Amino acid sequence: MGQRIDELQEEHERDVVKTFLAWYNAKHRTAFGFVGRGDVRALMFRDGEQETRAVLSTAYFDMMADRLLWMPAPPRPVGPTIQTGFDFEKALVQCINEEIADRCEAPVSGRCVLIVSVHPTTTTATMLTEALNRVVLPGRSPFEGTYLAGHFARAKRMGEGEIDIRQLA
Repeated sequence: MGQRIDELQEEHERDVVKTFLAWYNAKHRTAFGFVGRGDVRALMFRDGEQETRAVLSTAYFDMMADRLLWMPAPPRPVGPTIQTGFDFEKALVQCINEEIADRCEAPVSGRCVLIVSVHPTTTTATMLTEALNRVVLPGRSPFEGTYLAGHFARAKRMGEGEIDIRQLA
């Protein structure tokens, strides 16, 4: 019958984490690896004696996109708030801003980063670069860093995508 939705979501999260860790380790000359979940929200990474956690969130351009991808996955504690619209880039930026703001309101203990994932069907690398100029970070954040992860086509036309990680804070 195929994979269950929660298994697909878990696979998606593993792919995002694998991509993020490869990028992070190359940039910071570390060797962090995924070791499991610390709790429902936190993913645990370790490099020798160093340990850090990550909260993974996904940004959508439309509330229906979230529901179509993950129903009947377990309910999200904070669901997307964007309804629908034709300006996908504007809606995506709004969702990214809301996801970051919502996650920054929750308490975080210890070393922790925030990773916001954007699905490949949402935008291109060019559009993402333009959209990032409109991302507004909260004045106060409990996270050591905030990152955006996605797999984007290089141009507005269809084509091979590339994985991209952007450090926002």
